[in-house]
Amino acid sequence: MSASSTPRLTRDKEDGMLGGICAGLAARYGYDVGLVRLVWVLLTLLTSGVGIIIYIAAWAILPVAGAATPASMGERRREFSDEVSAAAERAAEAARIAAAHARQAADEISAVARGVSQPAAPAPPTTPAPVAEPEASVPETEAGVQQQTPPQSPQ
Repeated sequence: MSASSTPRLTRDKEDGMLGGICAGLAARYGYDVGLVRLVWVLLTLLTSGVGIIIYIAAWAILPVAGAATPASMGERRREFSDEVSAAAERAAEAARIAAAHARQAADEISAVARGVSQPAAPAPPTTPAPVAEPEASVPETEAGVQQQTPPQSPQ
């Protein structure tokens, strides 16, 4: 059996999220990428962060899938350095977005706190105000006043 019939373990940058290690493992062994990522996270949590060290080492050692093999170690070091820089830029952008959301949330919380700490304004009266009925036209003469007054019964 020749070595070329077995696919090599490589980093899959197209399907990868950070360095493509989990995507490369999933492609090499035929697993679902999500399952490999979940196992990697569990491994990292259960071993108190050893998974992070293994991930970084694999990122430095494994070649990128489909990429030409670098002629020298210096070229490989530069490529790795470029990838780390790009990942750091993505992480910095995510941190800026998170900081902006945190500032907005803090501003909203302090606005609510200021509103609660101020004394409450007196409550409006709970009894409804009497509704004024539309007034009838007021007669201007005595004759008009007599017409609108009801007739009095004799006593």
